[in-house]
Amino acid sequence: MKKIFLTSFLFVLVLSSFSQTYLVSGADATTCSGTFYDTGGSGGAYSNSENQTITFTPGTAGQMLQFTFTAFDSESLDHLLIYDGSSAAAPLIIDLNGHAVTLPYTVTATNASGQLTFVWTSDGSLTYAGWAATISCVAPPTSYNMTDGSTITTCSGFFLDPQGTSDYIDNSNTMTMTFCSGTAQSIKFVFNAFETYEANDNLKIYDGPTTGSTLIGTYSVLASPGTVVSSGTCLTFVWTTDNNHDSKLGWVATISCVAPITCSTCATAQVIPSGTTFPFSHSGTTCGACNNYSSSDACASNYLGGEEYVYEYTPSSNVNISVDLTTDASWVGVIVTQGCPDV
Repeated sequence: MKKIFLTSFLFVLVLSSFSQTYLVSGADATTCSGTFYDTGGSGGAYSNSENQTITFTPGTAGQMLQFTFTAFDSESLDHLLIYDGSSAAAPLIIDLNGHAVTLPYTVTATNASGQLTFVWTSDGSLTYAGWAATISCVAPPTSYNMTDGSTITTCSGFFLDPQGTSDYIDNSNTMTMTFCSGTAQSIKFVFNAFETYEANDNLKIYDGPTTGSTLIGTYSVLASPGTVVSSGTCLTFVWTTDNNHDSKLGWVATISCVAPITCSTCATAQVIPSGTTFPFSHSGTTCGACNNYSSSDACASNYLGGEEYVYEYTPSSNVNISVDLTTDASWVGVIVTQGCPDV
Protein backbone atom coordinates (compact mmCIF):
# COMPACT_ATOMS: atom_id res chain seq x y z
CA MET A 1 0.00 0.00 0.00
CA LYS A 2 2.85 2.40 0.74
CA LYS A 3 4.33 1.82 -2.71
CA ILE A 4 1.02 2.54 -4.43
CA PHE A 5 0.57 5.74 -2.41
CA LEU A 6 4.06 6.99 -3.31
CA THR A 7 3.54 6.38 -7.04
CA SER A 8 0.21 8.23 -7.00
CA PHE A 9 1.79 11.19 -5.20
CA LEU A 10 4.59 11.49 -7.74
CA PHE A 11 2.11 11.29 -10.60
CA VAL A 12 0.06 14.17 -9.20
CA LEU A 13 3.24 16.16 -8.57
CA VAL A 14 4.31 15.83 -12.20
CA LEU A 15 0.93 16.94 -13.47
CA SER A 16 0.93 20.02 -11.24
CA SER A 17 4.27 21.18 -12.63
CA PHE A 18 2.81 22.01 -16.04
CA SER A 19 2.24 25.73 -16.60
CA GLN A 20 -1.20 27.08 -17.42
CA THR A 21 -1.57 28.75 -20.81
CA TYR A 22 -3.94 31.58 -21.68
CA LEU A 23 -5.02 32.72 -25.15
CA VAL A 24 -6.15 36.26 -25.88
CA SER A 25 -9.40 34.72 -27.14
CA GLY A 26 -10.05 33.03 -23.78
CA ALA A 27 -12.13 34.03 -20.77
CA ASP A 28 -10.94 36.58 -18.21
CA ALA A 29 -8.50 34.96 -15.80
CA THR A 30 -7.24 35.25 -12.23
CA THR A 31 -3.65 34.07 -11.91
CA CYS A 32 -0.06 34.86 -10.94
CA SER A 33 1.60 32.40 -13.30
CA GLY A 34 1.40 30.86 -16.75
CA THR A 35 2.03 31.93 -20.34
CA PHE A 36 -0.09 34.31 -22.41
CA TYR A 37 -0.37 33.73 -26.18
CA ASP A 38 -2.14 35.11 -29.23
CA THR A 39 -4.98 33.03 -30.73
CA GLY A 40 -2.50 30.72 -32.46
CA GLY A 41 -1.07 29.49 -29.17
CA SER A 42 2.53 28.43 -28.72
CA GLY A 43 3.07 27.07 -32.22
CA GLY A 44 0.67 28.79 -34.62
CA ALA A 45 -0.01 32.18 -36.14
CA TYR A 46 -2.98 34.35 -35.28
CA SER A 47 -5.78 34.84 -37.86
CA ASN A 48 -7.10 37.75 -39.89
CA SER A 49 -9.92 40.03 -38.75
CA GLU A 50 -9.67 39.26 -35.05
CA ASN A 51 -11.04 41.41 -32.24
CA GLN A 52 -10.43 40.03 -28.76
CA THR A 53 -10.40 41.44 -25.22
CA ILE A 54 -9.22 39.71 -22.03
CA THR A 55 -8.66 40.99 -18.48
CA PHE A 56 -6.27 39.40 -15.99
CA THR A 57 -6.64 39.75 -12.21
CA PRO A 58 -3.76 38.93 -9.83
CA GLY A 59 -4.20 35.61 -8.06
CA THR A 60 -2.67 37.11 -4.90
CA ALA A 61 -4.63 40.01 -3.45
CA GLY A 62 -2.67 43.24 -3.14
CA GLN A 63 -0.08 42.35 -5.77
CA MET A 64 0.40 43.67 -9.30
CA LEU A 65 0.29 41.59 -12.48
CA GLN A 66 3.45 41.59 -14.58
CA PHE A 67 3.76 40.25 -18.15
CA THR A 68 7.18 39.73 -19.72
CA PHE A 69 6.97 39.34 -23.50
CA THR A 70 9.63 36.94 -24.75
CA ALA A 71 8.32 36.97 -28.34
CA PHE A 72 6.28 39.45 -30.38
CA ASP A 73 5.75 39.61 -34.14
CA SER A 74 2.76 41.09 -35.94
CA GLU A 75 1.84 43.12 -38.98
CA SER A 76 2.14 46.85 -38.24
CA LEU A 77 -1.63 47.18 -38.70
CA ASP A 78 -2.33 44.47 -36.10
CA HIS A 79 -2.33 45.88 -32.57
CA LEU A 80 -2.16 44.60 -29.00
CA LEU A 81 -3.32 47.41 -26.70
CA ILE A 82 -2.49 47.01 -22.99
CA TYR A 83 -4.55 48.94 -20.43
CA ASP A 84 -3.67 49.54 -16.78
CA GLY A 85 -6.89 48.32 -15.21
CA SER A 86 -10.04 46.23 -15.44
CA SER A 87 -11.18 47.37 -18.91
CA ALA A 88 -10.27 49.31 -22.05
CA ALA A 89 -11.52 52.43 -20.24
CA ALA A 90 -8.39 52.31 -18.05
CA PRO A 91 -5.25 54.29 -19.02
CA LEU A 92 -3.45 52.89 -22.07
CA ILE A 93 0.04 51.64 -21.21
CA ILE A 94 1.27 50.75 -24.70
CA ASP A 95 0.26 49.74 -28.22
CA LEU A 96 2.41 46.78 -29.32
CA ASN A 97 2.55 46.13 -33.06
CA GLY A 98 4.95 45.26 -35.85
CA HIS A 99 8.31 43.50 -35.90
CA ALA A 100 10.50 45.87 -33.89
CA VAL A 101 9.36 45.36 -30.29
CA THR A 102 12.46 45.24 -28.08
CA LEU A 103 12.51 41.94 -26.19
CA PRO A 104 12.14 41.02 -23.47
CA TYR A 105 9.47 43.67 -22.90
CA THR A 106 7.89 43.87 -19.44
CA VAL A 107 4.62 45.58 -18.55
CA THR A 108 3.44 45.88 -14.95
CA ALA A 109 0.09 47.00 -13.55
CA THR A 110 0.18 50.14 -11.39
CA ASN A 111 -3.52 50.47 -10.55
CA ALA A 112 -4.98 49.60 -7.13
CA SER A 113 -6.56 46.34 -8.37
CA GLY A 114 -3.35 45.10 -10.00
CA GLN A 115 -5.30 44.16 -13.15
CA LEU A 116 -4.27 44.38 -16.82
CA THR A 117 -6.58 44.38 -19.86
CA PHE A 118 -5.45 43.34 -23.35
CA VAL A 119 -7.29 44.31 -26.56
CA TRP A 120 -6.11 42.57 -29.74
CA THR A 121 -7.18 43.49 -33.28
CA SER A 122 -5.90 42.21 -36.64
CA ASP A 123 -6.84 43.46 -40.09
CA GLY A 124 -7.83 41.42 -43.12
CA SER A 125 -4.40 40.68 -44.55
CA LEU A 126 -1.12 39.10 -43.44
CA THR A 127 -0.65 37.11 -40.25
CA TYR A 128 2.45 36.41 -38.17
CA ALA A 129 3.57 34.33 -35.19
CA GLY A 130 2.06 36.67 -32.60
CA TRP A 131 3.44 36.66 -29.07
CA ALA A 132 4.35 34.81 -25.91
CA ALA A 133 4.46 36.42 -22.46
CA THR A 134 5.28 35.01 -19.04
CA ILE A 135 2.84 35.94 -16.26
CA SER A 136 3.86 36.77 -12.70
CA CYS A 137 2.78 38.93 -9.77
CA VAL A 138 4.94 41.49 -7.98
CA ALA A 139 4.62 43.69 -4.92
CA PRO A 140 2.90 47.07 -5.42
CA PRO A 141 5.17 49.88 -6.61
CA THR A 142 6.50 52.56 -4.28
CA SER A 143 4.50 55.73 -3.65
CA TYR A 144 6.35 59.06 -3.89
CA ASN A 145 4.85 62.10 -2.17
CA MET A 146 5.87 65.53 -3.49
CA THR A 147 9.11 66.34 -1.65
CA ASP A 148 11.02 69.58 -2.13
CA GLY A 149 14.50 69.22 -3.62
CA SER A 150 14.16 65.50 -4.29
CA THR A 151 15.24 63.71 -7.48
CA ILE A 152 13.85 60.21 -8.00
CA THR A 153 15.08 57.65 -10.52
CA THR A 154 12.36 55.10 -11.24
CA CYS A 155 10.21 53.50 -13.92
CA SER A 156 7.30 52.58 -11.67
CA GLY A 157 5.31 53.81 -8.71
CA PHE A 158 2.75 56.41 -7.75
CA PHE A 159 3.30 60.17 -7.55
CA LEU A 160 1.12 62.06 -5.07
CA ASP A 161 0.84 65.56 -3.60
CA PRO A 162 2.76 66.23 -0.34
CA GLN A 163 0.01 64.84 1.88
CA GLY A 164 -0.42 61.64 -0.13
CA THR A 165 -3.92 60.22 -0.04
CA SER A 166 -5.16 63.00 2.31
CA ASP A 167 -6.23 66.46 1.13
CA TYR A 168 -3.21 68.70 0.56
CA ILE A 169 -2.33 71.50 3.03
CA ASP A 170 -2.62 75.04 1.65
CA ASN A 171 0.27 76.80 3.40
CA SER A 172 1.86 79.29 0.97
CA ASN A 173 4.64 77.00 -0.14
CA THR A 174 6.58 76.10 -3.31
CA MET A 175 8.15 72.68 -3.80
CA THR A 176 10.24 71.24 -6.66
CA MET A 177 10.75 67.56 -7.46
CA THR A 178 12.35 65.78 -10.44
CA PHE A 179 11.79 62.28 -11.78
CA CYS A 180 14.12 60.54 -14.26
CA SER A 181 13.91 57.13 -15.92
CA GLY A 182 17.56 56.27 -15.38
CA THR A 183 17.51 54.59 -18.81
CA ALA A 184 17.29 55.70 -22.43
CA GLN A 185 13.49 55.55 -22.12
CA SER A 186 11.12 58.47 -21.61
CA ILE A 187 9.33 58.76 -18.29
CA LYS A 188 5.53 58.81 -18.35
CA PHE A 189 2.98 60.06 -15.79
CA VAL A 190 -0.73 59.26 -16.02
CA PHE A 191 -2.77 61.44 -13.67
CA ASN A 192 -5.66 59.28 -12.49
CA ALA A 193 -7.02 62.01 -10.19
CA PHE A 194 -6.36 65.77 -10.00
CA GLU A 195 -8.07 68.65 -8.20
CA THR A 196 -6.90 71.86 -6.51
CA TYR A 197 -8.96 74.49 -4.72
CA GLU A 198 -8.02 77.45 -6.95
CA ALA A 199 -5.66 78.63 -9.67
CA ASN A 200 -3.13 79.83 -7.06
CA ASP A 201 -2.72 76.20 -6.01
CA ASN A 202 -1.09 74.79 -9.14
CA LEU A 203 1.30 72.19 -10.49
CA LYS A 204 3.83 73.17 -13.17
CA ILE A 205 5.49 70.45 -15.27
CA TYR A 206 8.79 70.99 -17.07
CA ASP A 207 10.13 68.74 -19.83
CA GLY A 208 13.55 68.05 -18.41
CA PRO A 209 15.69 67.82 -15.25
CA THR A 210 15.30 71.45 -14.08
CA THR A 211 12.88 74.38 -14.05
CA GLY A 212 15.01 75.82 -16.84
CA SER A 213 13.62 73.11 -19.13
CA THR A 214 10.63 73.76 -21.41
CA LEU A 215 7.40 74.36 -19.49
CA ILE A 216 4.81 71.79 -20.59
CA GLY A 217 1.94 73.38 -18.70
CA THR A 218 0.45 74.79 -15.50
CA TYR A 219 -2.46 72.82 -14.03
CA SER A 220 -5.02 73.72 -11.37
CA VAL A 221 -8.63 73.25 -10.20
CA LEU A 222 -10.01 70.45 -12.42
CA ALA A 223 -7.62 71.00 -15.36
CA SER A 224 -5.69 67.73 -15.05
CA PRO A 225 -2.33 67.18 -16.78
CA GLY A 226 -3.75 63.88 -18.07
CA THR A 227 -0.87 61.91 -19.59
CA VAL A 228 2.57 63.52 -19.71
CA VAL A 229 5.59 61.95 -21.41
CA SER A 230 9.09 63.43 -21.37
CA SER A 231 10.83 64.14 -24.65
CA GLY A 232 14.07 63.18 -22.92
CA THR A 233 14.44 61.11 -19.76
CA CYS A 234 13.29 63.49 -16.99
CA LEU A 235 10.30 65.58 -15.87
CA THR A 236 10.37 68.30 -13.20
CA PHE A 237 7.33 69.25 -11.09
CA VAL A 238 6.78 72.51 -9.18
CA TRP A 239 3.90 72.61 -6.67
CA THR A 240 2.73 76.02 -5.44
CA THR A 241 0.05 76.87 -2.86
CA ASP A 242 -1.14 80.16 -1.37
CA ASN A 243 -2.28 80.63 2.23
CA ASN A 244 -6.06 80.42 1.97
CA HIS A 245 -5.96 77.17 3.96
CA ASP A 246 -8.59 75.61 1.75
CA SER A 247 -7.54 72.31 0.24
CA LYS A 248 -8.76 69.58 -2.10
CA LEU A 249 -7.75 66.10 -3.18
CA GLY A 250 -4.47 67.05 -4.89
CA TRP A 251 -3.35 64.34 -7.28
CA VAL A 252 -2.43 60.73 -7.87
CA ALA A 253 -0.38 59.73 -10.92
CA THR A 254 1.08 56.41 -12.05
CA ILE A 255 4.69 56.34 -13.24
CA SER A 256 6.10 54.19 -16.03
CA CYS A 257 8.79 54.30 -18.70
CA VAL A 258 8.15 54.08 -22.42
CA ALA A 259 10.12 54.11 -25.64
CA PRO A 260 11.33 57.60 -26.55
CA ILE A 261 8.93 59.68 -28.62
CA THR A 262 9.50 59.30 -32.35
CA CYS A 263 8.36 62.35 -34.25
CA SER A 264 5.87 61.58 -37.01
CA THR A 265 7.32 62.76 -40.34
CA CYS A 266 7.18 61.65 -43.96
CA ALA A 267 10.22 59.48 -43.23
CA THR A 268 8.47 57.75 -40.31
CA ALA A 269 4.90 57.88 -41.64
CA GLN A 270 2.48 55.02 -41.00
CA VAL A 271 2.24 53.36 -44.40
CA ILE A 272 -1.18 52.17 -45.57
CA PRO A 273 -0.35 49.35 -48.02
CA SER A 274 -1.55 49.93 -51.59
CA GLY A 275 -3.42 46.63 -51.54
CA THR A 276 -5.40 47.53 -48.41
CA THR A 277 -9.05 46.59 -48.47
CA PHE A 278 -11.01 49.67 -47.40
CA PRO A 279 -12.33 50.91 -45.11
CA PHE A 280 -9.05 51.39 -43.26
CA SER A 281 -9.36 52.77 -39.72
CA HIS A 282 -6.90 53.95 -37.11
CA SER A 283 -7.26 55.65 -33.74
CA GLY A 284 -4.71 57.54 -31.70
CA THR A 285 -3.38 60.95 -30.72
CA THR A 286 -1.08 63.56 -32.23
CA CYS A 287 0.33 64.31 -28.77
CA GLY A 288 4.08 63.76 -28.85
CA ALA A 289 4.11 63.43 -32.64
CA CYS A 290 6.01 66.77 -32.90
CA ASN A 291 5.23 69.90 -34.87
CA ASN A 292 7.21 69.35 -38.07
CA TYR A 293 5.19 71.12 -40.74
CA SER A 294 4.04 74.73 -41.00
CA SER A 295 0.83 76.18 -42.40
CA SER A 296 2.66 77.24 -45.56
CA ASP A 297 3.10 73.56 -46.39
CA ALA A 298 -0.67 73.12 -46.83
CA CYS A 299 -2.30 76.26 -48.25
CA ALA A 300 -1.76 78.24 -45.02
CA SER A 301 -4.15 75.98 -43.12
CA ASN A 302 -4.48 76.67 -39.38
CA TYR A 303 -4.57 72.93 -38.79
CA LEU A 304 -0.82 72.65 -39.34
CA GLY A 305 -0.15 74.94 -36.37
CA GLY A 306 0.33 72.06 -33.93
CA GLU A 307 1.53 68.46 -33.78
CA GLU A 308 0.89 66.15 -36.73
CA TYR A 309 0.56 62.41 -37.30
CA VAL A 310 1.51 61.44 -40.85
CA TYR A 311 0.11 58.62 -42.99
CA GLU A 312 1.34 57.56 -46.43
CA TYR A 313 -0.77 55.88 -49.11
CA THR A 314 0.09 55.14 -52.74
CA PRO A 315 -2.95 53.85 -54.69
CA SER A 316 -2.36 51.23 -57.36
CA SER A 317 -4.76 53.08 -59.70
CA ASN A 318 -6.80 56.28 -59.86
CA VAL A 319 -9.44 56.07 -57.12
CA ASN A 320 -11.73 58.33 -55.11
CA ILE A 321 -11.01 58.15 -51.37
CA SER A 322 -13.26 59.45 -48.59
CA VAL A 323 -11.72 60.39 -45.22
CA ASP A 324 -13.87 60.55 -42.07
CA LEU A 325 -12.48 62.08 -38.85
CA THR A 326 -14.14 61.48 -35.48
CA THR A 327 -12.77 63.47 -32.52
CA ASP A 328 -13.84 65.15 -29.31
CA ALA A 329 -11.04 67.73 -29.52
CA SER A 330 -11.01 71.17 -31.12
CA TRP A 331 -8.72 72.31 -33.93
CA VAL A 332 -8.17 68.83 -35.27
CA GLY A 333 -8.24 68.21 -39.01
CA VAL A 334 -7.03 66.05 -41.88
CA ILE A 335 -4.93 67.48 -44.70
CA VAL A 336 -4.25 65.50 -47.89
CA THR A 337 -1.21 66.46 -49.97
CA GLN A 338 0.33 65.02 -53.10
CA GLY A 339 3.73 64.03 -51.77
CA CYS A 340 5.27 65.08 -48.48
CA PRO A 341 3.95 68.49 -47.29
CA ASP A 342 7.47 69.91 -46.91
CA VAL A 343 8.35 69.20 -50.56
